[in-house]
This record gives sequence, C-alpha cells and structure tokens, in this order.
Amino acid sequence: MVLRVDTATLYDRLTARKYPEAKLQENIDSEIMQVLLDEAKESYDEEIVVELQSATAEEMDSNLDRIEAWFTQWKENNGAAAATQ
Repeated sequence: MVLRVDTATLYDRLTARKYPEAKLQENIDSEIMQVLLDEAKESYDEEIVVELQSATAEEMDSNLDRIEAWFTQWKENNGAAAATQ
C-alpha cells in the first residue's frame, strides 16, 4: 500500500512539521518521481500494490477504514495466529 498526496499538500504538511529544507525537497522530489510507488511495484507483485490518495482528511479516514477492513479480512483468511507471527 502506497499513500500518495499532491506535492503542494505534502509541502504544507512537511513545512508545518518544520522539516529541514533538504529533507523537504527530498520528499517532494520522491513524490514527483513516484519513487515509493515504483519501488513497491518492483519489490512486490504489481497486482498487490495499491495506491491510495491521502490529500484530505476524508481520504485519510477512508484509507484507514480500508486498511482496517483489509487486515480484518486477511486475519479471517489466514487465521488469527498468522497475524501475530
């Protein structure tokens, strides 16, 4: 799962967290170049890599609900013991 956000929103978030300029620029460049998305697709089967937008509070809430639902389903499919390994 790769959470994505537009660069303007990312800039505002990282500036509010007082990221140093170099780290801020590194994160912005990574988002522009889709570095994390590409790395995920290279590391895992593409069909299991899910890209979710995370720009608004509503999207973040929806993503959290979706992740919780996926995890619950995974536990049901794989047994509760698998979740603790």
